[in-house]
Amino acid sequence: MPHLTSLQERRAPDGVTVLAIARSDPDGTRQQTLALLEAIPEAMRFAVAWDPEGAIWSAYMDGSGTVGIPAAFVVDGSGRLAWIGPPAFAEVAVNRVLAGTWDPATGPAEVGAIAAEFTSLSRSAGARPRGAAVERMLERIAEFSAACPELAQALAEAEYHLLQDSGQAEGAREKGRMLAAYWTACGDKTALNSLAWGILQQKEGADLELARVAAQAAANLCRRRDPHVMDTLAAAHWRLGDRKSAIEAQQAALTAAIADPQSSARLRDQFRARLAEYEGAAP
Repeated sequence: MPHLTSLQERRAPDGVTVLAIARSDPDGTRQQTLALLEAIPEAMRFAVAWDPEGAIWSAYMDGSGTVGIPAAFVVDGSGRLAWIGPPAFAEVAVNRVLAGTWDPATGPAEVGAIAAEFTSLSRSAGARPRGAAVERMLERIAEFSAACPELAQALAEAEYHLLQDSGQAEGAREKGRMLAAYWTACGDKTALNSLAWGILQQKEGADLELARVAAQAAANLCRRRDPHVMDTLAAAHWRLGDRKSAIEAQQAALTAAIADPQSSARLRDQFRARLAEYEGAAP
């Protein structure tokens, strides 16, 4: 959703419209869909249409033989279906359609090859190579990003971790702040929370201020109502020596966990224990 929000807002001047189609099924009613949209307005800033009879689903999904969701359909300016595939790679097709370079005969295979290369690169980078292999991986990411800038942002987190692993603290710090700014603009609290929590797991050399910036941005997006986000924010404050703010954030995490029917008793007990730890420490 944040990725498609970014695509909509960046390419709207070029005539691009992102339209999500929701239909009724046993696990999703119109009321539930509306509730979801109201709960995540920052992350889903594009149009949503309701398909009550499933006519659009039948025409696009059944008509094309597409089974899995989410699925993206790129329709060109003449109303012709240009490409079908995972939303993560839709912008590759969109940009070529806009540039007038899209070839219906060869385009889908070209995007498929790019997607395969991206997946391979992402997995290799995610394995966190060591030594000289780190520099080579960073070079591969730079080469791929230059050739396919639409997917550069999707590799930025892997690049951040590789820069950290190779001891390039300044480069990692700059990349991390770029990530936090991008995910904040997209309304992606999950990515922000993941970035912050990953930093907080580091024993030495952790960029704790970046962790707090990312966690605070996530807390703002969820209006301090996500228990996991608030727990992360509390930990960031605590690691930075801000006991008062850590207690306030952990209290908010516990309150949110108690209010969330999906949170477990074990999670609530963990939050209580951390709150007691923060409150019991010497000022």
